[in-house]
Amino acid sequence: METLRAYFDNRLKNLYSRQESGVLFRRLLQELCAVPANESYFCKDTDFSDMQVSDLKAAADRLASGEPLEYITGKSVFLGMEMAVNPSVLIPRPETEELALLAIDMFKDKHAISVMDLCCGSGCLAIAMARFLDCKSVTALDVSKEAIATAAANAAANNAAVDFVCADLLSIDESVMDNLPAFDLVCCNPPYVRECEKTDMHANVLCFEPHRALFVGDDDPLVFYRAAAEFCRRKLSADGTAFFELNRYLAEETEALFVRYGFFARIVTDLSGAKRFLVATNA
Repeated sequence: METLRAYFDNRLKNLYSRQESGVLFRRLLQELCAVPANESYFCKDTDFSDMQVSDLKAAADRLASGEPLEYITGKSVFLGMEMAVNPSVLIPRPETEELALLAIDMFKDKHAISVMDLCCGSGCLAIAMARFLDCKSVTALDVSKEAIATAAANAAANNAAVDFVCADLLSIDESVMDNLPAFDLVCCNPPYVRECEKTDMHANVLCFEPHRALFVGDDDPLVFYRAAAEFCRRKLSADGTAFFELNRYLAEETEALFVRYGFFARIVTDLSGAKRFLVATNA
């Protein structure tokens, strides 16, 4: 009879190496069967119930279809915090952790700050600010009701005090704007991948992650940054700072846009050396 591990290797061989398959297998043993990490190397098939075997094989089949592990387990980790994820929100990336750390480092010595996370998705940035900075208030905004529900659950699970607003950054109602305070820190990871860049993306992203949170039209790829610049023009405090994740191919154009809006802007590279972040302050 084919062993569970052999089943994984066979189902995943077209997408993953045997080593990668083994890593995924052990992760699922931990997540679906509560096997401690240090014991996951030594499990035998006889250790599992029929239901667990069925669940593990179903997970392997989902992985073989290209579905990300995080959607199968329903969770991801961001700066050491567990975040629920589902197809209504992007899976947090390491680059977004870098963006969070950039903001945290610049604000670590400030007190009673007000924070806004635009296009919040899973809420990872807002929750990180609430957990690691001295915040008077943290607000997070997204157009998706499903994303807001996921982010609110994540905030509660991580004991983070965050207020959520369901609104479209591209057309925020004036009544919503009027009720928002000035913000000392604005962070934003908006949709920025152009349609023409789809061919460069892995199938598991294209087929499973929410396109609304990823892509912008080729005709106006900076549309969300323009809306964010207008938001910051109205709501960033006099000595506030805004932090953005960027399309590295449009970094200079994004910087120029914020300069046109009257901000001092600078590009920051990520750990790989790519032009990945923008920091903007009032000039």
